[in-house]
Amino acid sequence: MKKIIETLLGDIYIQSFIIGLILAALLSKLSRRTKLNEPPLAYYRFPIIGHTWRFLMDCEKLIFESREKYGETFSLYVFGQILTIVGKETTHEVLRKDQDFSFREGIKIQIPLHLIFKPASIPEKNDKIVKEHIAGKLKQLISRLQKNIIKAIDLHIGECVEPKIIHVRDPSKTFSEIIAIPIANIIVGDECYNNKEILEAFTDVSLSIIKM
Repeated sequence: MKKIIETLLGDIYIQSFIIGLILAALLSKLSRRTKLNEPPLAYYRFPIIGHTWRFLMDCEKLIFESREKYGETFSLYVFGQILTIVGKETTHEVLRKDQDFSFREGIKIQIPLHLIFKPASIPEKNDKIVKEHIAGKLKQLISRLQKNIIKAIDLHIGECVEPKIIHVRDPSKTFSEIIAIPIANIIVGDECYNNKEILEAFTDVSLSIIKM
């Protein structure tokens, strides 16, 4: 078997055929990108190597020149893979499309810490839950926060229609009591947040965080 392989590799026609197959596969892969309406691939001289050498030796200049020629978003052929560079003007579009781009999986590929350390027990869907259930109600939450912050300030400091000197014995505790009201309102709701024991619990937590 070893002799057959050596004979095949030693034949110039077989070598040419293998190299031709590799080049055809690369060209097919790269030509398919234009049909998918993907970012332009920056020009490179050497097949297979692509932009790898320049990316390692002079990455900053490579990205600068490619950006000047192809715009904010373009692709490089590095280590046998297509690497897409996104400029600061279009980063927000990528961040919004979390259904198409998985940053968690991207980090795992680039920095495989999950293979070194024990995987975290925190569910991976937390970021999606926060986006769908909290970010969607952000306007409503902000209005409630503003309303309750004003209420808390009026309760502990008083109305400040005109400039006045505020005498507070313990500024940290007063600040914690003010913070506790809007936080309790958001977490436990309008019906329960006025409970004295609940407010004391949130005040203690706020005070502990402030003193950290």
